[in-house]
Amino acid sequence: MTQSFSRIFVRGETSFGFWNTATKFVAVINSFTVLASLTLFQFGLYQVLLASVSLASILLFGGLDGVVFNDVIRFAHEGEKEKSKTLFSEYAVFKSITGILLSLIVFMIGVWTSRNYDHDIGVLAQILSSIVFLDGALAVVQVFLRSKLRFSLIAMQGFIQETVKLLLLMTFLLTVGITTRSVIVAHTASMAALFFYLLLICGNALRRELGALSSKLSVLWKVIRTYGKWAIARSAAKDFGTKINPWLIKIFISTEAVSLFSLAHGLIDLSHSFFPG
Repeated sequence: MTQSFSRIFVRGETSFGFWNTATKFVAVINSFTVLASLTLFQFGLYQVLLASVSLASILLFGGLDGVVFNDVIRFAHEGEKEKSKTLFSEYAVFKSITGILLSLIVFMIGVWTSRNYDHDIGVLAQILSSIVFLDGALAVVQVFLRSKLRFSLIAMQGFIQETVKLLLLMTFLLTVGITTRSVIVAHTASMAALFFYLLLICGNALRRELGALSSKLSVLWKVIRTYGKWAIARSAAKDFGTKINPWLIKIFISTEAVSLFSLAHGLIDLSHSFFPG
């Protein structure tokens, strides 16, 4: 049993190393393709809009993901499989409902912006609104895959998303041309494609883990109320500090500087993949 887990773990680590490097290569190609097609201002605007949606995604309580994963595994290993399934089901429902509500709020903000401030920016915000729901839905699938030790599938997710985005960008480039709207459509569509691909691969297994919501006392609420709240607060503070950067650069320097910062950040991430630790 130990050898079997060791083989799975080593294979998973190898997959992560390979797919992470491949993902970063494709991501840099995407960034250069977009930057070559858009002005610095348009690319910076794209990054600022993404950062705005990411700030909304903080309310999905990303810090809860790791806590739920640990407890799902712990309950299952302690023989409390129903409690484990109940926790995962409550978590999935919470993420889905919260994601839908936040997406609707972002969409309505986009509608208001298009009517009262800037039509184009408002439309872009409306397109991006679905990303909040997709963030939550993909987090649920991620917890499920980790609990089932599907390391290879986890590792290749970023590559799938970036490759789909690259194909869409090439399609736009050869047909209507690349604009800020087409870049945002490609980004959103690539996330949706990844989500539906994962559902196609593990949808039946995922459904078998859901549906256990009969517990009188919410297991998820108990987790949040005790030790989960600290993980949520820590993650929210960290995410806010990172995702507010594009806005700070835009406010204190310029929108164009955001594009240069984002590209430099991508190149630094790529270089780190060759020199781990």
